[in-house]
Order: sequence, then structure tokens, then C-alpha cells
Amino acid sequence: MTVEFERKIPRTMSTQHPDNVNVPEWSQGPVIDGNAEVYEAYYAFRTLGCQEVMWDSEGKDVDTRVVRKLLNNHWDYFSENELGKDLYLTYRIPKPTAESVEKKVVVETLQNIPVTCDVATLAYKKEVAPIFEVILPFTTSSKEPIWLYNYYRKAIVANEEIMLDESTKAKDWIGTSKPKKIAVIPLVEDFNSLSNVDGIVEPYINMVKPKHLRVFLARSDPALNYGLICAVLLQKIALSKLKKTATGKPKTQEHVGIENK
Repeated sequence: MTVEFERKIPRTMSTQHPDNVNVPEWSQGPVIDGNAEVYEAYYAFRTLGCQEVMWDSEGKDVDTRVVRKLLNNHWDYFSENELGKDLYLTYRIPKPTAESVEKKVVVETLQNIPVTCDVATLAYKKEVAPIFEVILPFTTSSKEPIWLYNYYRKAIVANEEIMLDESTKAKDWIGTSKPKKIAVIPLVEDFNSLSNVDGIVEPYINMVKPKHLRVFLARSDPALNYGLICAVLLQKIALSKLKKTATGKPKTQEHVGIENK
């Protein structure tokens, strides 16, 4: 059996601990990290009613055992609200071409996705893919989401077929890697990329042929970099181009979902 992802489009996403006037009551100190971040994800789901939590490994340390800790610590809740079906945990990775030292955090993060699948499958007693979608920040070309999509398939999943000796494959030793593919969310943030967003998403759609594609359009950074009026106009241009991409061709009518960040 193959774990396939089929998500409902969530209406609400929580990012990790934005600035607060006061330290949250569930935090032990002003720095929110480690187990506090894991609890924060649970708090966003259960108390705030968010349908999705972004698990952010861009520019900071993040706990890659988050799924195991959520299920172990809050099983009463997650047994009734299945990760990957009712609730969503979505990784945001560093952009390798924008990083110098931490570009391989991408590898660490992607390698953890099959681990979360094993953990959730054991907990739910059925095959479950709790994480199957990844946010790629600062996307500037169609090649970048394609690279990410193919890296997971060819460097993470395909490794299970490596021969360890004359009769033993890697999957015979450490098990298979699931899900077999991931979905990529391009986060588009700069002037040129926002004004050419259709040129970024169309080649990805044509190659990957996803059932749907979510696109994140940055709002705060363009306003800081180019001014409020320019940021608003860029959003309108990008939204218009994405709408044409979604409705212009029969093969892509339901491929593009637009989210304004």
C-alpha cells in the first residue's frame, strides 16, 4: 500500500510565536523553543482552532521529532483529530541557494518526513502521512520548486533501493520511505518574482501535474522593501496572473490555490 496525500485546503494557519506583548502563559521564559514550540503547535490546533501549523526550520533550530511528541503528549486530542487528514503540520525549509552554512538543513528536514510517517502509522494503526507539503521561501524561478520536488523523490525516497550487499537493499534494513512524493508551496516574495509569478508556477504544474497547488504571496516584506502602494499593486498583479493560470487551461483549472501571507 502507498501512502498518498489528499488534503482539504485549510482556512487558518498558525506560524510560530510571532511577537507578543507578554510572554505566553504556557512558556517558561521569554525564549520559546524546544518542547514549548511543540506545545505551541498543540495550543494553536486545540485552543485557537487553527487547521494548520507551519513548522519553521528557516533561520532557527526546530524539533524534528515534533510529530512523535505531539502524538505522545496529546494523544487524546490527536486520536480524534488526525494529523495529515483533519489537521496539518507543514514544514518551511531554508532556501539552499540563499544559505551558506545551513543549506543542508533542507536535507535533514526532508529526511525526517518518512520518519513522521512511520511514527503516525504506528500510532493510528494505519498508513498515515502527517507531513507531505513543504514551503519553499524566496522562490524566484520555476526550477527551485522542481528541484525540491525531485530531490525528495530521487535523494530521499529512491535511496531505499540502494544495494547494501549482493542481496540486501536499504529498504530491507531500514524500511521503505513514505510518502513517495511531497507537495511544494512556493513562497514568492520579491518584486520580479511577484510580477512573474505565472512564469514560476506554470512550468512546475506542467512537470509535476499536481492535483492542486498552493502559492503564498509575501505581503510584509514587499511593503518594507518597496512601499505600501507598490506592495498592494504587486499583490493585485500576482493574483490576476495566478487566476489566469488557474482558469486559462482546462488541465490546470483546479491546480492553483492562492494564499496571501
